[in-house]
Amino acid sequence: MLSVNSPILGHLASSSRGNQIGLHRAFARIGKAGDSLEATRHSGNSGQYSYANRLSGNTRARSTHLNNLQNATSYIQTQQAGLEKAAQVFNRISNLASQATDPLLNYAQRQSLNEEMDGLKKELEYLRTSDFQGKYLYDDLASYTVKSIDFGDALDETEPPSVSNFDGNGTNRWESTKDVLYSSGRITLEVNGGTAGERYYVKQGNKIIFDSGNNWRTQGNAYKYDFDKFVIDFAPGQDTTFQFVPMDTAGNEDTRHGHTATPNGVLDNESFYTSQLGTSDFSRSFSNSGNVTTAQASNDSSVISVVVESTTLFQISAKYEQTGPTNYQTVGEIGNSESVTLEPIGFGTLAGEGIGSVSDAKSTLASVLREIEGIGVQLGRVGSNYSLLQNASTLAGDKVLAGEIALARMNENEFPESSLEFAMQKIKMDGNVALLSQANDMSKKIYSLLW
Repeated sequence: MLSVNSPILGHLASSSRGNQIGLHRAFARIGKAGDSLEATRHSGNSGQYSYANRLSGNTRARSTHLNNLQNATSYIQTQQAGLEKAAQVFNRISNLASQATDPLLNYAQRQSLNEEMDGLKKELEYLRTSDFQGKYLYDDLASYTVKSIDFGDALDETEPPSVSNFDGNGTNRWESTKDVLYSSGRITLEVNGGTAGERYYVKQGNKIIFDSGNNWRTQGNAYKYDFDKFVIDFAPGQDTTFQFVPMDTAGNEDTRHGHTATPNGVLDNESFYTSQLGTSDFSRSFSNSGNVTTAQASNDSSVISVVVESTTLFQISAKYEQTGPTNYQTVGEIGNSESVTLEPIGFGTLAGEGIGSVSDAKSTLASVLREIEGIGVQLGRVGSNYSLLQNASTLAGDKVLAGEIALARMNENEFPESSLEFAMQKIKMDGNVALLSQANDMSKKIYSLLW
């Protein structure tokens, strides 16, 4: 019998193992022939596999981008539907306002018109706060109507406070509340309370979105030295931020006694505000810094309140203004040439308007006609956004298709080649098995002849 150490058996065993490995690889190639990337991996060509892997990754990324563009198309289609509904509401309000300009309407008729208008305004408010998969559809600050409001009239220490001694320690509260029509914007506070310190805060509805903290202090008293300025930006779904602006507004003259405030070239409050803010770098915006805190605004209210809590003298100027829109939606990676940024869309809600009298009806009619004009502008922006998405979708779709075709071409001969390899490896394997069988049989015959 041939020894297991015989060269011929060792050669046949080694050849069989190689054939078996090749057979398994060929079988795997056949199984993956429909998957370009996997087929390339099993082909054993590392360079081709590396290229195919990059191409497949880019194609998947573009396919995801294409899907995102399609979602964004649904987003702006929902925006358009909302604008068209708002246009219908505005047109109905214009009809009501026109009827209400009739001085001969009786009380019951006017009340009926006014009640219907209140219902329509609620419908506008509902539309304005709508979202699509958690993303706000509309941005107040993209609307056609511009608004600026001064809160100062009710924030005068010489006037009776809103609430007296509310904490039992002699602290009074002054509060000025306005409907600014929008849930986004900028509020500028200029404050001076002296070394005793006050608390200044801003509410949206019942929620505090900016708070100076207790005992915000300045140099001297409220009628001497400098004011401090806070510029507060807020918008739904975004962090409320503020910039602090050091100012040189006065010296030690007391403006209560007829003296004119004159800048003295010194930032008199510097030691106070650097301590209270915990920084001396005011070149950037803050969400929270030192004693000052903020909270995100929401889309739930356009009513803004500026509040002062004080036990002593204070001065404050508070103003609201619209800023640029913030609800920019970018599809794709920002800065990428294939990304698309959608222009924000918005409309007003006629808050504060009514038709309870002839003069109110005339004012409302003028306002609603401006809003109807604004809806036309917004629909134009929607059309522009839609064109951007269509162009980007066409480009992305072409690139996805090109990538898939390139991967398919890399694999178009894979099935016949892998089938041929499988057949060749099978023949070799069968041959080696036959030779091993013959060798084993021959050794048995030799053994029986000799013994």
